[in-house]
Amino acid sequence: MVPVSERDEYVALLRSGDTPVLAQLEAPWCGDCHNALPELESIANTFRGRLTVLRLDADADSRLREEFELQGYPTYIFAERGRVVASCLGAPDFGLQRLVELLVP
Repeated sequence: MVPVSERDEYVALLRSGDTPVLAQLEAPWCGDCHNALPELESIANTFRGRLTVLRLDADADSRLREEFELQGYPTYIFAERGRVVASCLGAPDFGLQRLVELLVP
């Protein structure tokens, strides 16, 4: 899992990899964001080599909040080939792991 605090760093990671990207947009004060970390870590380990997992501190760079029109934290962004293909506010009821299983071959 890669922590990222600036939009430019995120864009570089998004464009440089051949693997899909799951990004958690978060804030340091967000309790739900911290509670999601064990599941995110598990996803990063389970899908190692097939998925890049990022933690984006959207409070540190307002461009992230604006670009993704954030309504709250955590927001999850799933991207392939440099394009966002799915996003959700908070983890889906059926679980973030299951969402990744559906999106990553």
